Amino acid sequence: MQHNSLSQRNGQAAVEACSEVTARRTCFLSAHSYCCELEDGAIILELATGAYVGIHAEYLPHLRIRIQNWPDSHGSAQVTTNATITESESLISSLVDRGILTTSPAPKRSSTPPTPVAAMTTGSAIQRSGTPAKHLMQFMMSLWTVSLRHRDDQLASLVGLLSQRQHLIRRVQRTATLEDAKKMLVAFLRLRIWFYTADRRCLFDSLVLALFLSRKKIPCTFVIGVSTKPFLAHAWVQIGEFVLNDTAEHVQTFTPILAVGESN
Repeated sequence: MQHNSLSQRNGQAAVEACSEVTARRTCFLSAHSYCCELEDGAIILELATGAYVGIHAEYLPHLRIRIQNWPDSHGSAQVTTNATITESESLISSLVDRGILTTSPAPKRSSTPPTPVAAMTTGSAIQRSGTPAKHLMQFMMSLWTVSLRHRDDQLASLVGLLSQRQHLIRRVQRTATLEDAKKMLVAFLRLRIWFYTADRRCLFDSLVLALFLSRKKIPCTFVIGVSTKPFLAHAWVQIGEFVLNDTAEHVQTFTPILAVGESN
């Protein structure tokens, strides 16, 4: 009987704490904050600093209620205790202080990109083609742009620039085929070998590739994905269900946290 009474009191306290949520200020992920849920919690990417923040799974039920533009979740409902709510509110306050959350209305993020099912293969086309001089200027401009801003505190400006260019491509409704994209990918790969290696530079390479394709009026999607145990972040470029600078099997091990381009 004592156990039942204690459970009732705890349950009532949790209900009262939940009812207080509606009286608190509504929060939003800020314009530079991107989030995704994983099996063991959530990750937030803050573009202004390039920092990643891990959120424990026990706080997610409360955060889904309090943060209006939290991404769609298929997570199971969990019992939220009074103590968890208090800790969640402390976490929210900390995120607001860091600028990751804001009390100013912000839109919900658009849907995530399609899961890549195959890599865009170029085969022997790279071996047959010579150095594509006619694409050199666009490649150099893309490389120069990323090189100047390839710092954690400049990631937001690069993503913003890429978003603007992809938006313009969609607005003029230019039709580009997969064959067009494959030709530009071949040109990019031929030029890249003269300037840098993509080994362990997935973010740099993906930004250069995405900007190069955007300059050539090719719709594409720049993606950053994350995984845990251990924590890893990875970047790639895709067109529809085809990944351009990686394998489909590899990128499928990551959950997209940011996607900019044709699918947004």
